[in-house]
Amino acid sequence: MKQLIFVCFILFLPLALFAQLAEFKIIRGPEKIQANISQVRDVQNRLCAAVQILTDIDNLQYESARGAVQVEVHNGMEIVYLSPDDPFLKIMHPDFNPLTILFMDYNIQLDDLVVIQLAIIDAALDQNQIEAQNQTAKLSISARPGAVVYLDGMLQTKLQNIELLPSQITLRAEMDNAVPEEITLLLKPNDDLEISLFPKLKTGRLDITTFPKDAKVELINADKDYFASTGTYIFTDLPVGEYDLTVKRNGFETINDKLKIAENDTLFRDIKMEPLKGIDAALLTYEEEEKGLAWYWVTLTTLGTCYGVAYFATDGFSLNYDDPGEGRITVIVPKVNE
Repeated sequence: MKQLIFVCFILFLPLALFAQLAEFKIIRGPEKIQANISQVRDVQNRLCAAVQILTDIDNLQYESARGAVQVEVHNGMEIVYLSPDDPFLKIMHPDFNPLTILFMDYNIQLDDLVVIQLAIIDAALDQNQIEAQNQTAKLSISARPGAVVYLDGMLQTKLQNIELLPSQITLRAEMDNAVPEEITLLLKPNDDLEISLFPKLKTGRLDITTFPKDAKVELINADKDYFASTGTYIFTDLPVGEYDLTVKRNGFETINDKLKIAENDTLFRDIKMEPLKGIDAALLTYEEEEKGLAWYWVTLTTLGTCYGVAYFATDGFSLNYDDPGEGRITVIVPKVNE
């Protein structure tokens, strides 16, 4: 009799232990979602489908008709890659009874790159814990002006306070003349994230030499980006594209031109400015001369009477003078008859 009792105990012990295992509970899905996934291939070189499992339960194991091809484990989510014609996924854990998902029960047909999402918890959790697991995430995006933002391949027009189900998402920002920026995020319940997407502009370099050397150089492109420099004419990291170029200097004709900046290239330009037409200089007084350097009072009909330093030349001289309103100015003065 004792032997019979012992045998019965041995036979029914596994069943008793099995009955004490915890239960998985599905709180969302399974459902198809739009998401970017890795292009994993099965043994027949077919692109896999994927099942995103949102859960805080660790050490999960998986079985399927064709076998789980690959498993990615993230914080709060696991992604199981399956052959595109797999009919089911079995989720297992040493402390839980297995959970089998028959896709046909949910009117789901796997295919290349199809993504299925479901959320599972321990059925023993109380209602407050279940509600916490089922909360959405909030996302706000800051993007470079002019950039277009895509969320899982779909154009995203709303960029602030976007409510999303917890999942893995891909954000991408694109704009003309820039390198797209792409990031992948894992959204968890109650997340409140702020993300910046600033595609790196494609740039080039401009090196300008002007005569005279202290002219003001201005650049403006089609996006109304404005760049200016006086005395230094090496522009680095200019966004590629066409620019309107303006070179100004008192006493000289303004130069307007167009130029094009190419990616990772340096454009060199030499610009010689012409003196303003109609400048009439008259020598009024001579104070001293030393090694070709003299001080003059000079009358410029377009600029008034100024005092400066003159350098003799065969056909006239170059006059540098300080104007209270304009700063240092250079003017080429025609030869003056004594």
